[in-house]
Amino acid sequence: MRLYIVNDFGAVGDGKADDFDAIVNTHEYANENGLSVFACETATYYIGGAAKTAYIKTDTDWSTAQFIIDDTSVENRSAWVFNIAPSQSAKN
Repeated sequence: MRLYIVNDFGAVGDGKADDFDAIVNTHEYANENGLSVFACETATYYIGGAAKTAYIKTDTDWSTAQFIIDDTSVENRSAWVFNIAPSQSAKN
């Protein structure tokens, strides 16, 4: 099963509406259920200054989607926007 940020979790992808809650919620659900995440190829996702982090632990395909990260009113400058970590340990 694939999760699409716009379709499944409410991101608008117009470059104006703040999509960060949808991005965070998509990855939380994907991480819990071992699902891949896909972005709409034509979307421009806007991320405002909320002090939260999207934890990415599963396969993610941003394709040609674009992101605007607005740092004009950041709540916490030491908070990560994205934290990318594998869901499993490396195997040799």
